[in-house]
Amino acid sequence: MANKVLVVLVVIALLLWVVIQQRDQNLHMVSANDNTDKGSVDTSSKTAEQIKKPSEQKIQNKSDEPILSPDKEHRLGFLKQELATTVFSDDLFVEASVHSQLMMYCEIFKAGFIRTELKGKIKNKTWEDAYKKHCDAQRTLRPHLLVSMVSSELLDWLPSTSFMGQKFKTLLSLNGDQGEELAIEMIRLAVRNKEAHWLLLVGQSQGMLNAFNYQEWLGTNNPQYNRQIIQLAQQQLICEWDPGNLCGPYSSLMAQNCWQTPSDCGIPYSEWFEKNHMPGIKKDVALVVNRLRAYARGGDIE
Repeated sequence: MANKVLVVLVVIALLLWVVIQQRDQNLHMVSANDNTDKGSVDTSSKTAEQIKKPSEQKIQNKSDEPILSPDKEHRLGFLKQELATTVFSDDLFVEASVHSQLMMYCEIFKAGFIRTELKGKIKNKTWEDAYKKHCDAQRTLRPHLLVSMVSSELLDWLPSTSFMGQKFKTLLSLNGDQGEELAIEMIRLAVRNKEAHWLLLVGQSQGMLNAFNYQEWLGTNNPQYNRQIIQLAQQQLICEWDPGNLCGPYSSLMAQNCWQTPSDCGIPYSEWFEKNHMPGIKKDVALVVNRLRAYARGGDIE
């Protein structure tokens, strides 16, 4: 029992560490050189109604599905029921993975030290109250998914039924060069197919810095600066490709921005970006966004 408790605490600590690292990188607003006009951001975006759930390429081979005991099948059945109405993918493993990402900030905002850090700093109480209600509703709707975020047991049992889903499941088991190669492949596929949910899942993985020729585009090999620009560019594309689900007022992206700048909680992403970044950063983000848009249109950007 003590070992299980320790594992749970380690998993939660790792999740918090990842999010804190992303937040701290964004707070380090480094100004870039402005001596070159590298492009401008196209602010046009589709409405939520125009965004359709992508059709994941199905796989035929299901020989790798785990053989579960009746008890485990019964427990897994509850999770499948919670995911029955899909939003992002017909592959339930992918669907569960995206919802886990979205629910993670709900749990982070419940943490004692976060509440203490943000106490009295969030100016938009209407948004704060609405976000709390949203999170409570998600916990009620998907209690077994919430448990799987800590133990990962149910997600391990959940088979993947799509080409990209199986790649992602493999990626989660890899590290080092093998993991980076697969992550780069998946990031490039996500951009080429304009799949916001895949950019959310794999965009910040170990292949993030090397998925494209970012050093050449930005003229710097500073990994901290490049990571910040890439992350902001990915966020803009996520908001462009799925503004309702992944960039809506109660999305994890909005929660992340609220944590970074509590005085701006609840404002639209584009407004938050313009308000909180220096001109040099905006110019470099525009450069990367435009290059990735060209790649998404099928262009050869390298």
